Amino acid sequence: MKNKFLYFHVLISVLILWLSIDVMAAQIYYVGNTQGSENEDSTNKSFSVQKRVDDLLDFSSYGEYGPDRSGRISGNVSEEIDIQRVGGKTESSFYKTGVFQITELNLNIQEKLWDDYSFESQMFLRKSDTSRIEPRKDVRMKQLSMSISNNINRIRFGDFYGELSQFVLGASLEGFEAKARFGKHQEYTGIIARTHEADDTTSSFQRNVFAAKAAYTFNTPLIPLFRLCFQTAFAQDDPATIKNVSTPVAVSNSVFGVEGEIKTVKYLSMVYELAYSTYDANEKSTLENAVNGLALRLQPSLKIEDMNFRYMYYYVTPKFNSVVGSAMPDKEQHQFAVSWDPADWFDVSFTENYYWDHLNGSSRTKRTTNDEKYINFTVKPFSQRKSFSVRPYVNYLRQFSDDPQNIGANETLTVGVSLNDSADQGRINYSLGYEFREFNDEGNGKTGSDIYNRINGGLSFETVLWGRRLYVSDNVSLDIRAPKSTSKDDVSVTNSFSAIYDIYDRWRLSGGINVQQVDGANPGTDLTSTKNFAELMYTIDQRRYTRLSFRMEKNMYRPEDGSQKYTEDRLVIRFSSNF
Repeated sequence: MKNKFLYFHVLISVLILWLSIDVMAAQIYYVGNTQGSENEDSTNKSFSVQKRVDDLLDFSSYGEYGPDRSGRISGNVSEEIDIQRVGGKTESSFYKTGVFQITELNLNIQEKLWDDYSFESQMFLRKSDTSRIEPRKDVRMKQLSMSISNNINRIRFGDFYGELSQFVLGASLEGFEAKARFGKHQEYTGIIARTHEADDTTSSFQRNVFAAKAAYTFNTPLIPLFRLCFQTAFAQDDPATIKNVSTPVAVSNSVFGVEGEIKTVKYLSMVYELAYSTYDANEKSTLENAVNGLALRLQPSLKIEDMNFRYMYYYVTPKFNSVVGSAMPDKEQHQFAVSWDPADWFDVSFTENYYWDHLNGSSRTKRTTNDEKYINFTVKPFSQRKSFSVRPYVNYLRQFSDDPQNIGANETLTVGVSLNDSADQGRINYSLGYEFREFNDEGNGKTGSDIYNRINGGLSFETVLWGRRLYVSDNVSLDIRAPKSTSKDDVSVTNSFSAIYDIYDRWRLSGGINVQQVDGANPGTDLTSTKNFAELMYTIDQRRYTRLSFRMEKNMYRPEDGSQKYTEDRLVIRFSSNF
């Protein structure tokens, strides 16, 4: 299916480029809105056929694209060869023994059209025999798109992220989108696409999406911004895309929404959205199985001098469904946040997040309530050293339910502080941190309760060694978990060290060591894990970022149970270049 899409895309791209050449071949010829001298700077010049061809095929002027350039072809290409050997418990490793390759091509085509319109096309191809990367070994088209647009209007075809509003549409799509704006107060969007094509192995149908949006903007002396948007999205599985399915289940879902934003002259603004959905999990069943739901989101905010107040009310009924939007059904939420920034050296923020489920019509048997509180400080005590900062924070979470036994009741308290600083004009950076966390499992007699302590620190610096740049970074962390069900603690120590050295001209050497040592509370849970690498990179062309690298990796996983240990050895040879 996508190969046909590729051929169609190439055909359309060639056709548009040819038409643009034909239309713009005359030296003095303009098509589109002619609005006088105000728009002359944004109006594309006319170009001859020969110049358009020369500009597209001129790869020598990489990065130098002046206003007289009619178009260009650019992108990047990479080739990677992985030589791998896995020993020991091979099934525990993500890698396989053998030689594998990964070839990738990113291709961009840009061409100026009439007036201030431009054509742009992107294509991303990959071929790999590594099942970890691609399940199939043929050339796979990962992304394909093209568009004709200016600062006001746009027509888009191929792979794109379709986005209207949170409840209605926000998904990766394959298809067509058109957007047009009339004046400063009206904007319209239409989408015809699919979220995915049919898949015989999983017996899933192709899912088609049709969406539209009409946005209007008003302003008055009291309300300088009042944005009102009407939008809808309809998603439907197509049973004709898969034949002879034993249990066909085709989903149908439509969502209609109203959303927008209101801003007053001073201080106050609000974002709002209301949506209504109809969802049928099986189109071939009776219409009585279709369910309807509502979703509401209100987000007012208030700013008074150095204080900001924000509130969010979120209400989604249990039967609200949006397969191409984003919503958490069966949820009511109240979130309040306030931040205070009275001086350059101090700021504080507080957030209260209170939400629960089991609303009217819910299939749940009990209600679970969550109460979250966050307090964060930033203190910069030295006026002559702005890089030095201390960030204390306190987080609290309590979960409880109306179940008579209250099995799910628990609370978590987290207290921590981090310190960050830099010196020598940013060439030296260091950080220190400590965090304490206590988890109380009240519903199980505290047998699952834990106490955590974490200490971490990091240091990085850049210097000159033998006339060459050297960058070194080291991070250490210590985690101690004290379960209340046992007298022994889980102790984990991790050290990550890396360095980069410009050894000569265009040659760069880098390496790293990551060691994790775990002393488990339970018998047989001790573990040592090491990940090491060394990489030599040669820059062939600095302008085009053309590089050839050789990377060696050695990873060792050594649990206390010797039969579960494994080792990974890899040699990665990679060439990449922009053009």
